[in-house]
Amino acid sequence: MTVDTMHTGNLDLTLDQITKIEGHATLSLKLRDGKVEELKFSIAEFKRFYTQAVRGKPILAVPQMVARICGTCSNAHLLCSIKTIEASQGIIPSQQTVALRRLLNNGLIIRDHGLHLYIFSLPDLYEKDSIFDFDDNNPEQHELVHDAFAVKEAGNQLAIWAGGRSVHAPGPTIGGFATLPDESKKQEVINKLQEARPRVLKLIKIFKECAFAQIDNFSFSGLQSNDYDLLSGDIIAADGGNINPQEYSEHLEHTVVPYSQALWWGLWLG
Repeated sequence: MTVDTMHTGNLDLTLDQITKIEGHATLSLKLRDGKVEELKFSIAEFKRFYTQAVRGKPILAVPQMVARICGTCSNAHLLCSIKTIEASQGIIPSQQTVALRRLLNNGLIIRDHGLHLYIFSLPDLYEKDSIFDFDDNNPEQHELVHDAFAVKEAGNQLAIWAGGRSVHAPGPTIGGFATLPDESKKQEVINKLQEARPRVLKLIKIFKECAFAQIDNFSFSGLQSNDYDLLSGDIIAADGGNINPQEYSEHLEHTVVPYSQALWWGLWLG
């Protein structure tokens, strides 16, 4: 959805269902004399009270419970919960466990980036409503559709091999893994990843050369991980802030908005 930034009159816009995102959200926009007077982005899904659901539960059960927060990025919630519990109990995982967790999370990252970039974002670059509207007779567009599923499949297979499933992986647990990967299937997974690599590089080039530009300045923040697995490192901000992840709760500002079910959190780094 694009709003003409050169609009000089008045405009009221309401989107009851926003597509190309995971979940359910709405948007209302009020433009007066060419300026945004009111903008409300609302998460319409009801609360599920996970913070209450895990109270009093055995710590071994908690990771698989909170993994159900999301059916797509469940393994991220799973690994985050495991890491938090291990830190609280002074448990240091082995190098083998750390390596397998990296592979599991890398599978998630590949699959989810494939979902967001190919399925949600790429159609906008080609002025299409959906990737399924791509012209099958156009060689470039035809190939990109196949790329999307090949890249997602490569990520899925890596996660399945490392953790047992691509979502809600049963293998990872506190202190290690309940089951280990099948060595006989390792090369098959490697082959799929190698086959997907040129497709990924092609996609990176497409987005690098697209005409989109960020107009507003935001102070983005995130976990800086030298190996890009996002399982370790410090939280840094684009404007130079840096904090230890264990101190993040001291830098959060909680805000309740009446029109959304989601809790709003502001992170300040200093």
